[in-house]
Amino acid sequence: EGKTVRRLRKTYFTATRRLQTRGSERISESFGDDLWDQIDDVFHRVTRKVVEYAESVENPVLVLEDLTYIRESMDYGEYMNRRLHGWGFAKLHAQIRYKAVEKGIPVET
Repeated sequence: EGKTVRRLRKTYFTATRRLQTRGSERISESFGDDLWDQIDDVFHRVTRKVVEYAESVENPVLVLEDLTYIRESMDYGEYMNRRLHGWGFAKLHAQIRYKAVEKGIPVET
């Protein structure tokens, strides 16, 4: 699913940049709503599969790595930084946590 999210984010970035250079600020602000909805849908599908897999194991516990400061030491150039900084760590963690809690699966960091 990473390729799908990467493609959607790249489409959003490229289109927004083009719209902004043409002075279409209002259009560029509303452009991404559909793309972000698609990205959210991918995140929900992935996190649902993670929790479903955890349910299939006896005495499940989900352990998530604390990635709070992972981006601070990254500097690989403009293009690669944009790709790396576009990862949705916090969103994935939050969705996994609330879905696991609904199923009674403990989550630890």
